[in-house]
Amino acid sequence: MGPGRFWALHDRLDQGEDLELGDVSDDEKAMVKKMVITAFWCIQLLPSDRPSMSKVLKMLESDVELLEMAPNINNSMFIKKHNIMFEYVSLLHPLMLYNIYFWIS
Repeated sequence: MGPGRFWALHDRLDQGEDLELGDVSDDEKAMVKKMVITAFWCIQLLPSDRPSMSKVLKMLESDVELLEMAPNINNSMFIKKHNIMFEYVSLLHPLMLYNIYFWIS
């Protein structure tokens, strides 16, 4: 999955849409959704925005409807709001470099 599709998934979940998982149970869908939402928190650019391991465990054990979606770090508003510089981002996430450069420039 390329970065564009990855962040499109984030935006769909953030808008309350369901994941398209095929023929799986509701419990399995809920677990996958919890894992994806938790993963988006774990890849936040700023270390202070990432959850601790104990918080991750609580997120995975909680009801999926109680989880808050992490910010989309792949948009210009997030970058400008947090004054994230191009060099800092490129060091942390070199694979996202071309997407972030597009938004900053």
